[in-house]
Amino acid sequence: MLGDMSKPHRIERRTLLGQIGQRIRWVRQAYEDCEPGKHSQAQWARALGITPETYNRIELGRFMASPEVLIRIIHFSGISADYVLFGVLDDLVILDWLNRALHREHGAHLLSRAKYQRLRLKDLQIVSLRPVSTKP
Repeated sequence: MLGDMSKPHRIERRTLLGQIGQRIRWVRQAYEDCEPGKHSQAQWARALGITPETYNRIELGRFMASPEVLIRIIHFSGISADYVLFGVLDDLVILDWLNRALHREHGAHLLSRAKYQRLRLKDLQIVSLRPVSTKP
């Protein structure tokens, strides 16, 4: 076991949902910039098989999409799961034009694969270095 993850390292659900929704919105907006009028929330909702209200709540971070819907978003958009869930842009998975658009518009808020791995390793080291309580 890595230690108690319920303290400062734990990201609040609301924050996590907001970040995921924001990244999904950025992808849809990048498509809309390339093809105006073809990528509204309602159009994406129809393509994903969900209601426009549900899609709107996902983008706003007020609703967690089911795993099936997340898979459809990833497949439909051509974006990677690492981007949607963690904000990591992976050049080998993402569409080139979409990668450039997201870097241009939101690069300061995103991570490269190398930076993500360094942060993750640092987090694991911090957690594993915490003293383990011997009390029952």
